[in-house]
Amino acid sequence: MRMLVLLLLLAGCGSTPYFEVGVGAKVNADWYLEPEHGGGRNPTAHFALGLAWENGTACEANHWSHWLDGGPFNSKPETYKDEIICTKRWTL
Repeated sequence: MRMLVLLLLLAGCGSTPYFEVGVGAKVNADWYLEPEHGGGRNPTAHFALGLAWENGTACEANHWSHWLDGGPFNSKPETYKDEIICTKRWTL
């Protein structure tokens, strides 16, 4: 909820809102995040809600998780990460 409030506050600053959805696979994970050590299994899902400015700056609240972990698929706890991140893009 705090992430949504932050994004709404930033919305009045000449930005363009966006929603992003993606699928992927976790590669080169830390030892403790590998499936045999209790980490999640591929594939992963990614959702982001953010604001982008014309100068290449963007701030977003994003969530990624493993589709096959947690109910209804199995009793293993879901592996996920939520974060708020701001980036600056420069074109080469």
